[in-house]
Amino acid sequence: MDMKQIRFLTVMTCCFFLYSFVNAKEKNSETKLQGLPVIDLTKNYPEKEFVADDVDKEYIPLETTNEVLAEAAFRIDYVSDKRIVGTNLTRGDENSQMIGIYNTSTMKFGQEFVIADRSCDTVFLLKQDKKLTPLFVRTPSCFNENKLVTMGIDFKTDKFLFFGSLTYNWSEIIAQVKRGQQISLPPGKDFAYNIQTGEIFTVTRGPSSMGDAPKNTAVRRIRADRLVKDLKDGKLKGKLEQVAKSVNEDDNPVIEITKFR
Repeated sequence: MDMKQIRFLTVMTCCFFLYSFVNAKEKNSETKLQGLPVIDLTKNYPEKEFVADDVDKEYIPLETTNEVLAEAAFRIDYVSDKRIVGTNLTRGDENSQMIGIYNTSTMKFGQEFVIADRSCDTVFLLKQDKKLTPLFVRTPSCFNENKLVTMGIDFKTDKFLFFGSLTYNWSEIIAQVKRGQQISLPPGKDFAYNIQTGEIFTVTRGPSSMGDAPKNTAVRRIRADRLVKDLKDGKLKGKLEQVAKSVNEDDNPVIEITKFR
């Protein structure tokens, strides 16, 4: 069985547990009565800049050859101590437009899953012992037909869960498409939820991650042309500055691996 099959079965297992144990509307009303925190995805909570001082950062430039060339839509799928697996996504017709819903509803962090299903107001944590633990309840409800607010999971550490939200105005989006305009969405909101204390903050900058990575490890790609520009503008320092000096703007991206202690 290859890695893609394993990831697919893992996600399907995760969804099975969610829908086996949770009837969305009934569970929402029950968990509110149990005193779970209720987080308003449209509210401005006390703002806090997330500064991660106690971390280790590693930068890995991907080999650049004619046979190994990452496209602009390169995606990181899997990261371990020995291997980085990625996929080149094929772009469609440049003249076509797609209206999508921002929603990363199930994310794996280490051996745990965060489940924020689009048809349920309660956000859950699923562990390897098959225990499904409710973390908090979101509002406005996903069943609110007058206001569509979606949430996306960004990253989880042992202490914090980082996520964002977007509020959609479908009438305006459709009008933009009919006018032939570029689709523009309102600015999203970013939050940090303290799993240990139940506190919620609005964050100006929080970590996010791509692909399947070990526990407390965030992974992102940095475009080579962006590194070259930031180097010229004097925005880089430390390890990243040294890496930037070794890449050309048409090289493959550099993979940044951040390990939170």
